Amino acid sequence: MQVNLRKSWTYIRNGWQVRKAGCGADLQGADLRGADLDFASIHLSGNFLKVKLDARIVRQLLYHAASNCDPDDPECQKIKDLIKEEANKFHRADECGRI
Repeated sequence: MQVNLRKSWTYIRNGWQVRKAGCGADLQGADLRGADLDFASIHLSGNFLKVKLDARIVRQLLYHAASNCDPDDPECQKIKDLIKEEANKFHRADECGRI
């Protein structure tokens, strides 16, 4: 898969091309299953909607969301409780600390 990039500096990983973090690549609709995103920066914009992710990446995103929940926000804690089991299956949960 090739991602259409507006700036020239890119790198190749796992057979797909993506712009270095922070440059605003439009990944909408991209298939990132199997991609190593351990040190990637994912923007919470429309450019990252409807991306195909595998369970490994979804668990990583859930882990990050759960680990950043406000402990003083009861609604956030309810969400954290709902996703905690899957978030703790994150491939680096033991290293980073289980939730």
